Amino acid sequence: MLAYQNPDFNVEVSEVVATEGVASTIPTPSSNGELPILLIQGGAAVAAVIVLTVYSTTILGGITKLIESITKLVKEAKED
Repeated sequence: MLAYQNPDFNVEVSEVVATEGVASTIPTPSSNGELPILLIQGGAAVAAVIVLTVYSTTILGGITKLIESITKLVKEAKED
């Protein structure tokens, strides 16, 4: 058996377990009702994107109005 003797860890090569960052199996629709779950998850993702788009638009609109107001106040202050 291959072994690497590290005085700090003493781990054998056969003990190392490989892991993946993604699932090895992709869920596939079957007759037991998994398709509606996938559709619900997809619908929730679409709803989240729409909500974030509206939120971003609202925030950017508010920032634009704030900058316009500050610019107007600065111009008025310079005129006085």
